[in-house]
Amino acid sequence: MDTSLPSSQVAKIHKEIAATEGVEGIHLLRTRQMGEDACVDAHIIVDPRISVSEGHRIGDSVRDNLKARFDEVNDVLVHIDPEDDEFKTGSSHLLSRREVLACLKLYLPQIKQQVENIRIHYLDNGIEIELILPYKMHENTSQVAQIKQQCALLEREVQEVAKVQVFIKA
Repeated sequence: MDTSLPSSQVAKIHKEIAATEGVEGIHLLRTRQMGEDACVDAHIIVDPRISVSEGHRIGDSVRDNLKARFDEVNDVLVHIDPEDDEFKTGSSHLLSRREVLACLKLYLPQIKQQVENIRIHYLDNGIEIELILPYKMHENTSQVAQIKQQCALLEREVQEVAKVQVFIKA
């Protein structure tokens, strides 16, 4: 029969996870004891602006640290969260990446030629979009102003879009 680890052991595991570089919080921690082996399930919060690969690396560090520090821990599942979403409704109702790109194409028909990168963040039950323009655009202030104006219109008219930011790559 599976049981949870003793609360004193769970507290030590919690402390070890919290001490891992890049972990900003823990909002769910479950443990299971099966004979002499233990499994850990952790939902950690990381900076919402880091890359997926950096978040994955932080999760790997949590897993490796727990397995190295606790002999009985043989399985660790780490779920990476950009925010504490334990009591929030899911973001599945928000526009998908394809739908966001379609909106951008509608509001910014010239987008393909002028945008170097698009980052989409699903935070606080809304969508934040970052448009990264190539460095050469810094010279064309009127075109950048027009793009920003269209982005402001997109924010006002598309309910799910909370913010659109425009950056010029350095």
